[in-house]
Amino acid sequence: MRNAWQRWPGVLRARRPTGTGVQVAGSLPALFGSYRPDLFRADQAAALLAPLVAGLAPHVDLWLAETQSSLEEAEAAAEAVSGSGKPIWLSFTLRDGDEATDQPLAEPLMW
Repeated sequence: MRNAWQRWPGVLRARRPTGTGVQVAGSLPALFGSYRPDLFRADQAAALLAPLVAGLAPHVDLWLAETQSSLEEAEAAAEAVSGSGKPIWLSFTLRDGDEATDQPLAEPLMW
């Protein structure tokens, strides 16, 4: 079996020292569908995130949880990477169509 560097040579190039402060982000997707907070399943999130985090952790500098549609989903992502010692950046889906949540984000974003 080929290792990650052989399968994704672009990752190896990104990891080379550049002297420019380049960092590699490990992407954690919306597990149950972007823009759909109603589909999120907290009871399944940890098991789905664990192999992603384990596989990416040695190769990334930070985590990026993208298009999170609820605070519960963002908290699951943050918990999944909490033992890695690496920061997590979160991006949320905010008020995009009929499925958007009315959950306020100002206070929770002060984590």
